[in-house]
Amino acid sequence: MEETKKTSGYDNEAFVNSQEGVESPPKSSPNPEVLLSVSHLQQQKQHSTEQQQRAKSKTKEHSRTHESQRLSGCHICLLLSSSLTILFSVAMLAGGFWKMFDAIMKSQMEVREGSMSFDIWKTTPFPLILNLYVWNITNQKEFLNGEKPVLQECGPYVWREYHDKKGIEFHSNNTVTYLQQRWWIWDEELSGENSLDDMVFAMNPVPLSSTWSVRHNPFTAMPCFLNDAFNRMGEEVSSEDDCE
Repeated sequence: MEETKKTSGYDNEAFVNSQEGVESPPKSSPNPEVLLSVSHLQQQKQHSTEQQQRAKSKTKEHSRTHESQRLSGCHICLLLSSSLTILFSVAMLAGGFWKMFDAIMKSQMEVREGSMSFDIWKTTPFPLILNLYVWNITNQKEFLNGEKPVLQECGPYVWREYHDKKGIEFHSNNTVTYLQQRWWIWDEELSGENSLDDMVFAMNPVPLSSTWSVRHNPFTAMPCFLNDAFNRMGEEVSSEDDCE
């Protein structure tokens, strides 16, 4: 009887390499389940690739649509602004500028409560500067004896002047009544070396002008009467010999 050599797990016979004497492993047939899983994976990969390509194409189309909409919106804004500019220019050239200017001027410059000029008119926002210059007679004795005066300019004597209006009342005939208060504050810095204690000899224009106005008065006692009145105030207009 001939003995047959069987191999466990294989239906094919084993063969022996005559040259090397090494037994080669038997060939196995592919598993159908493995083949199905591989083809399923390939199909899923292909499907995902197609979905990605579709998403990219949709994104590009959406971006193009958004850019076109944005450009159209910019064009609309440009057309509207150009139209408004042209209409405004035509209105200004037709006399609208001066009407608008007059309306703004009246609303802001009118002296009424709430206007911009009211607070400035009521109380000066900054002080007024009062500069005083006086002429000093350096030859007082000679001048009293009839000689020409030698004058020396002195100054400036500087004060800061403030204004404030009280009791403001507006009336129906477009008028306003108020009581204005003024006060002055000596500014030592702007006055420099000048001081309120400086001694200045000057003519008093009040007694001089009053005496000059009655010099041809037919009542000869009038100059003497004025002289006596001014002497009581510490002023001397004429000598006592002239009134005798």
